Amino acid sequence: MIGIITFHGSHNHGSVLQAYATQQATNQLGFQSEIINFRMKSQKQYYALYQTKYGVMRFFRNLLLLPVHGARKKRYIKFEKFINTFYQLSGQELCTYEDLKSIDEKYDVYLAGSDQIWSNLIPEFKGSTIDYTDAYFLSFTSKKKVSYASSIGEISEEDLNKKKDLLRRFSYITTREAAGAEKLSAIVEHPVETVLDPTFLLTKQDWKRLESKKELVKGKYILLYTLKGIRPGIQWGKHLVLLGKKLGMKVVCVSPFFPIMYPGVENLINVGPCDFLNLISHAQLVFTDSFHGTAFSINYNKPFYSLNMHGSRDARKTGIISMVGLEERILTSFEQIEQIQEYNLDYSKSEIVLNEKRKESFSILKSMLQSECNVEKKE
Repeated sequence: MIGIITFHGSHNHGSVLQAYATQQATNQLGFQSEIINFRMKSQKQYYALYQTKYGVMRFFRNLLLLPVHGARKKRYIKFEKFINTFYQLSGQELCTYEDLKSIDEKYDVYLAGSDQIWSNLIPEFKGSTIDYTDAYFLSFTSKKKVSYASSIGEISEEDLNKKKDLLRRFSYITTREAAGAEKLSAIVEHPVETVLDPTFLLTKQDWKRLESKKELVKGKYILLYTLKGIRPGIQWGKHLVLLGKKLGMKVVCVSPFFPIMYPGVENLINVGPCDFLNLISHAQLVFTDSFHGTAFSINYNKPFYSLNMHGSRDARKTGIISMVGLEERILTSFEQIEQIQEYNLDYSKSEIVLNEKRKESFSILKSMLQSECNVEKKE
């Protein structure tokens, strides 16, 4: 039995879908697995309907969200339903290191990944009074450990080096980004391979089976999926509404943290993970500043543009875009949106690269799980 630790409980579309994909991939390879139901208090606070910490600005933001309370509550319920329906979980929620010690011998192999579980800069960690970063380096168990596509995000080399002893206890480490592989290789003193984000291990056909079936938007639309704040949202709205008029399409937005306050943008608040897939699937064109917004656009073969502003150190989006040879779809400013004329995209060459990388990533995952066995395969 394999125990998977990741951000499965974040109310973030990419997080829950990558966790689902990791478990599905291990199952497809014939292994039994459970997602370790570890949900830090700070993570639950961060994704609560109304956050009771994070300062006075967050308090005022909460007040502004009151008019859409009903839709946000429905979205919250959809995420919890997804978590409790589509995963094979380890059991009751675990919230502390003490809780994790209760399962330190439960699994033959412990798998860390994917997502930015090895970055200490994400809000769930920064908002915690207790440092839970070690949990995702599997500090609570002495059993066999492997990592699949664990991302270090933008963690400093100094902070990453503090995890040296924990990293060297892993039998196999794979990561999502080339820059991360280079830094991790230097620490563990052996090569660290790059693999696809687990959402790519499932095909478009796999994901379509998970989509919500109801028509969510009538007519042709541009989909914006953004994880940024109010000011970037206004810039998105300003430029996309103009493009929408030029192309004869409405602009539909999924902005989980705050709606886009701009005339002509249709905000969809009540969007669960299965709805998110539906919206990607039926969009004519996708704009995003999110890694997983980019990843799902590519996996669905959708025309898309991904914003990576000048000066950004985030190589997650640009790495996957470059891998499939679609660098022309990277935006470095909002003003470039107005220059778009022909938006259709030929995926024929990209699909060949993606399929080869998918086979390679599956092979690496299978090899490291089998080598760490005696893991019993499902009959």
